[in-house]
Amino acid sequence: MASEGFERFFRRSRSDEAARPAPLSGGLAAEVDARRDWVWSSVSADTPLNRNDDRTALSVIVALLGEVRADETWKLQSLGIVFGDVLARVTGAEWVQVDDERGTDAALRFGGPDDLAFPMTMLSKRVEAGEEVNVLDLFRSVATAIGEAQAR
Repeated sequence: MASEGFERFFRRSRSDEAARPAPLSGGLAAEVDARRDWVWSSVSADTPLNRNDDRTALSVIVALLGEVRADETWKLQSLGIVFGDVLARVTGAEWVQVDDERGTDAALRFGGPDDLAFPMTMLSKRVEAGEEVNVLDLFRSVATAIGEAQAR
């Protein structure tokens, strides 16, 4: 699954300077934070939720995913940001910004400078395509693929 998993979940950035990952810029960092805030403020809980607890975060994603429609791309991608936060904590990946011919995107960099995952769209693309998404299975698969890629 190493190469198949890698290709299924990630894309390599082009090696030219225009596509080089860089730290999140102020504008993109603010957008990512706003998406996180939406996710966490959309959950009603008797006590404040720990945003850094991976099980809590994945449970929140599962709960909200059942309420978000396939045409609500912004909300789906916001869930993808929190999904990426969990991946980053578990794998040691870091959030970066990628500017290329497709625009500017938030991505997780792991391994080499061109090893990128785009969790913001991992959920939205699947939901919009009509796929049933098992968040925990997807998380395990992506985290495993990142780990295998990091071991290379």
